[in-house]
Amino acid sequence: MHKTFLLKSIILTSLLLLLAACSNNQIVKEDYDPLEPLNRKIYAFNDFFDRAVARPIAQAYNDYIPDPIQTGIFNFYSNVDDASVALNDLLQLKGKQALQDTTRLLINSSIGILGLIDFATDMGYPKHDEDLNQTLGYWGAPDGPYLMVPFLGPYNVRSLVSASLDTTYINPLYYVETVSVRDNLLILDFFNTRVHLLLASEMLDMAALDPYIYVRESFRQSQKSKINDGKEAEPEEDDLDLLDEM
Repeated sequence: MHKTFLLKSIILTSLLLLLAACSNNQIVKEDYDPLEPLNRKIYAFNDFFDRAVARPIAQAYNDYIPDPIQTGIFNFYSNVDDASVALNDLLQLKGKQALQDTTRLLINSSIGILGLIDFATDMGYPKHDEDLNQTLGYWGAPDGPYLMVPFLGPYNVRSLVSASLDTTYINPLYYVETVSVRDNLLILDFFNTRVHLLLASEMLDMAALDPYIYVRESFRQSQKSKINDGKEAEPEEDDLDLLDEM
């Protein structure tokens, strides 16, 4: 247990140091994707793994698991996520939204049977999307270089540090004491997420441009939109140049 904690701490510390280094150097256009050769190789591996393993499992799940069960599983993980959402509301000084999301969590965790049924939305407490990555962005932490992570997909340094914490110490499932139960819940969460990306996969397959660039630019725009709470920001000059190249 202590060795695992030490390893995670070393990894997170290394990522934070890299992020801090990026904050001292504005990323200019030529440095925007400094790891592109390596990222492309990892993207190719991820694409192979996804087509061979993850996507077929997700498609079978979508085809053969009854819709009510799929909805219940989706609602359960959405409810687990609401604990992190409420915490990050507070960290972003969104007091009113924190109260709303805490109320949503309490409603669905109780009468919603651990979140399997989403009563809160119908009661006027809609789902919000907040995480540690958005919180760090809110407080001005830089993105850091674009990274393609094996099995997991696109990140930047800030979002990778955030995801590492979101899926461990901030995730309530991380504290399930029975390791086998916890691991199975996390694996099911991975495929539950993958099922809801099937439409995105179809769109990517139809894309006529370089799929690597398509994924990279979609990721960047999604990050900006989330941090700005969905408000559209003026495109950066480098963004326009990159889109022209596509």
